[in-house]
Amino acid sequence: MSPIALAGVTETQFQDGSTSYTHTFSGTGNGFAGNLTFPYGAEVTSASFDIAGQPSSTTWGNLTSNSDFGGAGSGTWSGTPPGFAYGSRSNLDVSNGQVELVGNPTTNVNGMDRSTEATSTETVNNTGGFAANGDQGFIGSTSKLTPKSLTSSSSNYRGFVIVHDDEYHTATYTSTSVYTTPTIKRYNMTTGSYVGTSSVSSGTCSYSTPLYTAYDATSDGAGSVWTVSYSYRILVKWSVSSTGAWTCQNT
Repeated sequence: MSPIALAGVTETQFQDGSTSYTHTFSGTGNGFAGNLTFPYGAEVTSASFDIAGQPSSTTWGNLTSNSDFGGAGSGTWSGTPPGFAYGSRSNLDVSNGQVELVGNPTTNVNGMDRSTEATSTETVNNTGGFAANGDQGFIGSTSKLTPKSLTSSSSNYRGFVIVHDDEYHTATYTSTSVYTTPTIKRYNMTTGSYVGTSSVSSGTCSYSTPLYTAYDATSDGAGSVWTVSYSYRILVKWSVSSTGAWTCQNT
């Protein structure tokens, strides 16, 4: 008689009785897990197998110095730190053997009220904290002055505004560009009404248009006005007459 296989039997082992098979691969290849033997007359209704793998050996590399990350700083790099074939970094800062995201500096500020921003030959107003385009008595970057209304004159594009004697003298341009010589307009300091334009003469100066690209101006209160030219890189001293005429004295 032929042996009769019991129904519903689940085989979980190989022919030799083992229930698992291990093979170490050194590269690509095949692994033979062995033969399975079924009783005569058995019917296989389903079959499955699970595969699990792990490295045969593990090596760790400690990254402990700046050179392991390509050196200190925040630039990109390529190299071979321990355990890595190559590496690169972006928006990362390396220091003290550690890597961290580049942060937003909160202490490195170029303040207008910091004397340390000046060299030994310069002077900084430590209390003013304001760089004014013209001299209107600004006392700080957070301080506001009372607005002044200047009337009866075409608006144009306003440059510096200074107080000289009892008038406002202001540079006006015909466009947003300062690469030209501005017109100096005069206003009554009390009423703000338009007085007229100032005549501008090069006087004894070597520059024919010393007011060209004037970036800033101030009045010294002693009859002279000082301007700075962006293009010429010069400081210009002007004498201003009682009629408002500007004459270049020196550069």
